[in-house]
Parts: sequence; structure tokens; C-alpha cells
Amino acid sequence: MEFLKFYIRHALSAKRRFALCFFIVVLCFTLVVATLVFSSSMMRGMEAKIVHLSSGHLSVKANSSAVRDALSSADEEIASSGLFPRKGRMVGEEPYEIYSVVDGYAMLYSKEGSAAFSVKGVSDRYLEDRGEYIDCIFMQDEDVKSDASKAYSLNVQNSGVDGTTSRDLPVKRVVISKSTSENLKLKIGDRMALLAANPSGRAAVRPDVAVVYGIYTSYFSEIDDNIVFVPSEYADILFPGDKSKRVEIVIRDCTYNRMSLLKDILRRDFAVSDYMESNSGIWRTLTSSNQAIVLILLLIIVVSSYSTTSATQQIFFEEQKTLGIFRMLGANRPVLRRAMLFLVLSVDAASCFAGVAAGLPLGVALPYIIKKFGLMGDSTGMYLLDFKPFVPVRGIILLFVAQIAISALFVLFGLKSVFSEAGKDDMIRP
Repeated sequence: MEFLKFYIRHALSAKRRFALCFFIVVLCFTLVVATLVFSSSMMRGMEAKIVHLSSGHLSVKANSSAVRDALSSADEEIASSGLFPRKGRMVGEEPYEIYSVVDGYAMLYSKEGSAAFSVKGVSDRYLEDRGEYIDCIFMQDEDVKSDASKAYSLNVQNSGVDGTTSRDLPVKRVVISKSTSENLKLKIGDRMALLAANPSGRAAVRPDVAVVYGIYTSYFSEIDDNIVFVPSEYADILFPGDKSKRVEIVIRDCTYNRMSLLKDILRRDFAVSDYMESNSGIWRTLTSSNQAIVLILLLIIVVSSYSTTSATQQIFFEEQKTLGIFRMLGANRPVLRRAMLFLVLSVDAASCFAGVAAGLPLGVALPYIIKKFGLMGDSTGMYLLDFKPFVPVRGIILLFVAQIAISALFVLFGLKSVFSEAGKDDMIRP
């Protein structure tokens, strides 16, 4: 033990080289942690946008009353699972929210252009409950009524949907995204034509005139570029029939096990899909992107481990005479190997802790820095920069362990060369 302490004190005298090792690992691990925090926060933000604005945690082909009845009848099964504790919930409060949705597709036309969109018929509560995930600007109700009369006067002919005329319809209003308003040169209060694809095929489809009632921004292009919202009453007329109706279930404090339990219960009677299945294309892209990021981070760790090990190995080569002296004083090879390994891993661990301390605030601040200085240029809209910071503790621990483990492997491999060279000069013998 005395040899171990003395050798470590002696080796640390090479301050410049160890300072270089420390700096390399701190820099690399800071970038790794910052990237992990940023990417994990972005992925969770995208997941939240998809769940709350696209499909819910679960999408059920049924009406809301049937879904409520099915879940109510399975209340004992849900309670006995232990996944939905009643503690902290008010009497009669359910651990999920159920929303009725009408789905369809339509072409939107303005004087400046046209585009195809997925149309979601929702209640007013649907958008109100999603204030955390989107920013909306709406026209005042009295403005809608006055402008709606103009829209009706332009479309008094038969609408082509079950013989209903436009004068019989509720207010025809559409909530579009900010990017759509910019592309089609539309603003709140403008009139636009909407050509719905009738899923029943029973009647000819004709364009309808509607008012831009609101403009929303989710800050996620996959949502903004593809979805427009209309009142559920209007959607019922645009897309008649049960095929267009479904229910979205949003689970509070959702976990995979909670979602799976409700999915299994509802699947007994209805066609059910979770948000990963409903958005399989986006989800595959997110998963592959996340895997690519992890591989890149591991590559950075391998490079930093190799660089620091090479630097410390050079120190050991320069200290071969000292190693020989320690051997003559009674230190055997295992003792010196443990001393060298402990020294390198101690510097590595201290560097990793410093990297975590620097990387966490950098990762949290990255989206603000990117938006402030426009570091992504025109491609900023392709990425989600509006999200809550998330610290992936498990991921950071795994990267820390990987850094230490890879460094240990490089050191043990490098020590063979050191002892081999030293053995040629009879400085260290087994």
C-alpha cells in the first residue's frame, strides 16, 4: 500500500500531461452530456406533441360512451393492478381523459395556393386542454358570426353531403397552423375553400367555404404541416359515417405498463392502437435518430478514452526507470499495475464529474442558444426546440460507466506494452 501511495504521488508530478488528460475528458464528456440532455429532451417533447395533438396515448375506433362503459366495467381490474393508485385523485376523477375525434382528409385552397391536410374534428375543450403544447390565437366570437354570414352567402348551394345546405350547417371555421397560414397567405378572418374527401362515397364532393377562425403553433413541423382543426359538428358533416369517428385517450403520468393495461382491456371489444403504432413512420424516425445519437456518443467516449490512455501510457514509458526502482524496492508487477490503473481511472472519474457539471446547464441552454443566434439557419423549423428540459439520469450513469470501463480496458492493454518494454531492460521482472 505504501508503494501504491508513493507511486501515485510521484506520477502526479507530471502535471502538464495529467492536465491535458483531464481537459480532454472534461471537454468530451461535457459535449456528450449536453448532447444527451438536449436530444432526450427533444425526443420527449416530440413524443408529447404526438400524443396530445395527433393520436393520444391510445386511439380507439368507437364512440366515447362505449369506451367509458368498457373502462368502467373494468374498474376493479384497473384498481387491482396497482398501476393507477387512487391516492391523490379527487372523488370521481379518472386517471385518463377521453376525447371524441372525427378524422378525415381535405384539400385547402386560397388565392395563393393549395395543400392537402389531415382534418381533425374536435370539441373546444380539446384545444383548451392542450394549451401547454400549442400556442393559439383565435378570432373573437362576434367576428366569426359576422364573417360567417359572408361565407354562407358564397356557398348557398347544396353542399353534397346528405342533402344538407350550407345555411343549415354550424359555423364553418378552421384552425390552421402558422406555417400553413404563411404558405397559403391566410390570416384570421380570411375565407378559404375546403375540399373534403368523403369516406362514404355516397355523394359528390364539392368545395366548401370556411373562415380561418384561429392560428396555432406547436413548434413541431410534423404536426404544423399536416393537421388542421375544425369543430366536431362541422367534421361530422364533412366526413359522415362511423368510419371517421374515433376516441383519443390521454393517460395522466403515462407509463408503458399503464398504457398496455388499458390497451389490453379495450382491445377485447374495439380496434385499439397506441401512439407508436398510430404514428409508426414518425416513431421509426425518432427511434433510429435516437440510436444514431447514442452510437455517436459512444464513439466520442471511445476516442476520449483512447486519447487519455495514450497520454498516460506515454507518462508510464517515461517513468520506466522509476518503475524499475520501485521493483527493486520490493513492488511487484500487480502492485504497480493497480497503482497505474487507479491513477488513470481516478483522473477519468474526476473529469467525468466535471463534464457532467458543465454539460447539464449547457444541454438545458442549447435550445435557447440555437434560437437566439439562429445556429440552424433556415432548417430550424425541421427540429423541435420548444420543450421542457429533461435530465436522463440513467443515460448519464450508463455513459459514465462506459467511459470508465473503456478507459480501464485501454489502460490494461497499454500496460502490457509498458511492462514488456521495461522487461527488456530487466527493470521489472514478474
